[in-house]
Amino acid sequence: MCVEPQLTEEDIAFFRSVLTDAGVETSPDALDALNVDWLRKYRGQARIALKPKTTAEVSAVLRYCNDRRYTRRAATDDSHDATGC
Repeated sequence: MCVEPQLTEEDIAFFRSVLTDAGVETSPDALDALNVDWLRKYRGQARIALKPKTTAEVSAVLRYCNDRRYTRRAATDDSHDATGC
């Protein structure tokens, strides 16, 4: 699930509290690989990638984004096998 609103440190702290550090990717090197499609034709510009493992984690992240009206500005993608997210 890739997310790209106007992120704040508060947002990142919330995501880490729900997903732990392993579920929140902010490393530029790791994001380079996640920001390109599997054909290497299109590049994204996400500064964070979230990797929830349970439906409860997905729900918490989407609820948080919706409550802050990020859903219109945030890309979510559940087809990680095809996009690299």
